[in-house]
Amino acid sequence: MTMLNEQKILEGSKLVPLYGTTLPQGKTFGYCAKAVCDRLIAGGFKDLKRVAHAKDLGNGLMDCGFLLFLAFSKIGSHIVHELATMTTSDFIASPLGKNILKPCDVVVIQPHRGCVSGHTAIFDGEQWFCDGRHTQGLYPNWVYRDEKPPFIIYRHPLLGKGVIIP
Repeated sequence: MTMLNEQKILEGSKLVPLYGTTLPQGKTFGYCAKAVCDRLIAGGFKDLKRVAHAKDLGNGLMDCGFLLFLAFSKIGSHIVHELATMTTSDFIASPLGKNILKPCDVVVIQPHRGCVSGHTAIFDGEQWFCDGRHTQGLYPNWVYRDEKPPFIIYRHPLLGKGVIIP
């Protein structure tokens, strides 16, 4: 049986050097899908299918036991596994829902105009990270923050507790 190791997943959040260099605050190299898959595979999700585009990661996450936790579109949000009284705007305006997010939650964001890949990141309990750290919430840069494309947050029922699960 594969062991899930939350620490192995989250050690990527300390990521200063990744792909050979350090990252300026709020920047990524464009390898978010690779970085997120690398962290999840290192944490025990050996069967996770790698994807070329971050926007396509959701099915692979669900195949590994992640559940849809929250879906957001410009029309509204829907919390599936926990009750929350926050509206979409409250959620976005908060330090990105830190009160309901857990370490190892994974977001998959659809592309903004002019992008084909979308974006993905892992929440470490304080910030989102992938191949860089998000400094201003879930969306990685001003284009995403301006357009607010739809996203889905996935949660694995055995993660977010700070333990190694055999």
